[in-house]
Amino acid sequence: MKKIFISWQATRNDYIKGSANSVDKITSPNYNFHKEIYSQMNYNEHILLCSEKDIGDNIDDATPINVQFSSLIGTLKKDFPKNTITKHYLDIEKETKSLDIILSKITDIALQNKDCELHFSISTGNRIMQLAWMLLHTNERDITSKLMQTEKHEGIWEINTLNIEKSNDTKSAILKSISHEGEDSYCLTDTLKPVYEKASNYAQADTRKVSVLITGESGTGKEHLANHIHKSSSRREKPFYTINCGAFNDELLRSELFGYKKGSFTGADEDKEGLFGKADGGTLFLDEIGEISSFMQQALLRVLESGEFQPIGSVETKKVNVKIISATNKDLKALSNNGKFRLDLFYRLNTVTLVLPPLRERGVEEINVLIEHFLDILPEDFKCPRIKLSSNCLKKLQMYSYPGNVRELRNILLGLYALYKNRIEVSDLPKDVINDDSATSFNLEQAKKLHYIKTIAHFKGQTKKMMYDALDVDVLTFEKMIKKWNINLN
Repeated sequence: MKKIFISWQATRNDYIKGSANSVDKITSPNYNFHKEIYSQMNYNEHILLCSEKDIGDNIDDATPINVQFSSLIGTLKKDFPKNTITKHYLDIEKETKSLDIILSKITDIALQNKDCELHFSISTGNRIMQLAWMLLHTNERDITSKLMQTEKHEGIWEINTLNIEKSNDTKSAILKSISHEGEDSYCLTDTLKPVYEKASNYAQADTRKVSVLITGESGTGKEHLANHIHKSSSRREKPFYTINCGAFNDELLRSELFGYKKGSFTGADEDKEGLFGKADGGTLFLDEIGEISSFMQQALLRVLESGEFQPIGSVETKKVNVKIISATNKDLKALSNNGKFRLDLFYRLNTVTLVLPPLRERGVEEINVLIEHFLDILPEDFKCPRIKLSSNCLKKLQMYSYPGNVRELRNILLGLYALYKNRIEVSDLPKDVINDDSATSFNLEQAKKLHYIKTIAHFKGQTKKMMYDALDVDVLTFEKMIKKWNINLN
C-alpha cells in the first residue's frame, strides 16, 4: 500500500526569523522530515498543505499570495529531487481557526487518497489544524491513517506514532475528550514543562486519597495547572469545579462547599447542592486554601478524611468521591508551625506538591518567549495587526520584576494593544514598569538561591529527596548548589 505523509507548512518554524522566504534548514520540521525521515520510512509522497494561494499558482495580481510557501516547495524540490512532493492550496486564509471548514477540507484530501496509508503530521499548523487531524483520524472509517509527530531529540530528528485509536464516538464526544480548554492560549516554557510532566504523572494516581497542593505566587497559573491535572486523569469526563476560598466568610464558604436544606436559615428558600456533591466522581479545586479559618479547616478535614459531609440543616450524611487539588501563595508549613493552620490538614492536602516559580525567577529568555507568545495571540481579540515594541520598551519589559507574574505580563500587553499604536515606546508602558527600581538590581543568581531557600524551608523536617524533587534537580546538583550558596538545611 502506498504511504503518504501530509503536513501543513510551519509558517513560523519553517523559515528564518525576520525573512519572508528563506527556509531555516535547522528548525524547519518539513525540511528535516525530508532530510532525515522520508527515505528512512519509505514514504511514496509528501502532500504539503497551505492555507493561501502560492506565488507559483496561476492567479491575478489582486489575489494574496504566499511567498513563503513557494520558497519552501522550491527548496525541498531542489534539495531532495528524488522525493515526491505535492503542494495543496486549501483556500482557508481567513478560516484558519474554523474547525468545521478545516476538517471538511482535509477530509476531502484524505478520501481522495483512501487507498493509501495516510500519516497526518500534528507537528505543524495551529491547534485547530492539529485537532482537525485528530478528529479525522479517530472518526473517519473509510481511511487507513496514523497520527505522527516529528521532533528533534538530542540533535536528531525523529518521527513518532501517537497511540490514538479509531473511535465510534460522535465528533462532540471526541472533542470533549481530547481538547483541553484554554491550552490554545497557554504557553508552556522550559521551566514549566517539568512541572506539567510531574502533574501528568500525579494525575494517574486517581484516588481521592492522593491530594495535590500547588504553591506559587498570584498570577503564576495555579488554576490552569489544576485543570491540566483533571484533564490528564481518568476523571476528565466528570465535573471540575473551582472555588476561591478567600472570597467567602465561614457561613458562605460552608454553604458553597456542602450545600444546605430548604429552611435551614433565613433566605434558604430551596435546597442547594454544594460543590462537594456536584463534583462527585470529579475534581474540586480549592484556591487560596491558606485563607480559611480554623472552623472551616476542621470542617474540611472531616470530608477529606472520610469522604462524608452533611449539608447545612440536614441530618443525612452524604458520601462522595472527590479528588481535591488545592492552591496557595502562602507557606502552609510555616502557618502550621505558628498554630495558624492545622498540621493534620496540611499533611492531608499535601500528599504531593507542585511548585510554580514566580516569573522573575524564570529568566529573561522565558520572559521573551512569553512576550512573543502574547504578541502573537492578542491581535485576535482586537482584530488588528501585531504591534511592534521599540528596543528600549522591550528591555524595560524584560527587566521588570512582575509582582503579578504571567497574569500581569499579559495584562500589560493587553493594555498596549488597546492603544492601537503600531509601535510601542517606553512612555506607553504602565508607570509601575517604567519606575520599577527592582529592575536595576534584578539578579537571576540571587533569585535561584532564594527559590532554593524557600523550597528547603517548605520541606523542613522531611527527606532531602522531597527537596530536590520539588526543585527538579538531581541529588548531585542539589548538593553542589547547597555548598555553593552555603545554605543551612536546618
